[in-house]
Amino acid sequence: MKHRPLLFLVLPLLLLAMTLFGVRSWSGSSDVASAHVDTETPHIEIDLVKEAGEDWCESITTSASRAADGTPYQIAVCLSDSADADGAPITLGAFQFDLLYNPQLNSCTDTGSSASPALDANPNANDGTTSFSTPDLGTGWDCNILSSAPPTCAKGGVAGRAFIKCQCVSTAGCTSTLPTGAGVSAPLAVVTLAAIAGGVDNLNLVNGHVFDTVAGGILDCPAAGGAPCYGAAETKEGELPEPTATFTPAPTATATPTCGGPRQEPCPTSTPTAKAKTRTPTPEATGTPAPGEPTSAPPPPPPPPSGGQQPVVVPPATGTGSGGIGWTGILMWTLAGGAASLVLGGGLYLRRVTNR
Repeated sequence: MKHRPLLFLVLPLLLLAMTLFGVRSWSGSSDVASAHVDTETPHIEIDLVKEAGEDWCESITTSASRAADGTPYQIAVCLSDSADADGAPITLGAFQFDLLYNPQLNSCTDTGSSASPALDANPNANDGTTSFSTPDLGTGWDCNILSSAPPTCAKGGVAGRAFIKCQCVSTAGCTSTLPTGAGVSAPLAVVTLAAIAGGVDNLNLVNGHVFDTVAGGILDCPAAGGAPCYGAAETKEGELPEPTATFTPAPTATATPTCGGPRQEPCPTSTPTAKAKTRTPTPEATGTPAPGEPTSAPPPPPPPPSGGQQPVVVPPATGTGSGGIGWTGILMWTLAGGAASLVLGGGLYLRRVTNR
């Protein structure tokens, strides 16, 4: 009887625990097990594993491991917390995303028809022949708008970048029935990959856009100050991928010098001989005759008339010599000497005649 007060304290706590466990077990998809759900910010995220008895994105797994044995597997891209600015659920009108995966750890193959509406390609929209939740996207969707951008495993031919872009194009109005709103997560599409090598695979979402038929765009990720894109990390258990061989060209053979190096004679240097320059003679200036002047030398003057007076040549004055004697003095002294010689010679001649 002394333990009866303790029993009255323990029994209510036990009943409370059983009640909470029952609520958690029967809550279904309304309770999403994700650290990113119910953040009051619209976003997209990756779910790596579809739990048994659940739809994709009902409980979101962002970390897992799988064998790298080449077996195809799927991952889902989920739209979470998709409420408008007033907190009301949106009516989904369009979405797109790029999923980045490691092509050394995964293979990805384009499947299905890429012709419009391309609902069952890879990535595979949550509509068409296969759907991944109840309810799904609904009807009137096209994932190859204007036949210009079908779903693909290699956007732009780049392996490791899967892409899908879908829009509700029903002429009767969009009939999307995908669950939306705060605290709600639902799959937009799944991507099929195959693990081919061991390692840590970081999967990321970029180029993410979601549009409401009334409010327009509600998220663009990743963007500064905008909604986030949440990725996931998966470990592939298996052999590491073989390193890609990088071609290295063979080095070009270089001749070893025999001079100018360490402990070698200096290399001879040759001084180029300057080429002799030929001087070009400068032509003498030739006077150009003025207009009206004769171009040939003038004729010599005519001879003086016979028997007439000969022209008198007047010797030019030459100034004084080195002794100070003028030209006239020199002439007078020359005539006087000649006269004296004649007188002396005449006297000797008369004397000789007289003596005979």
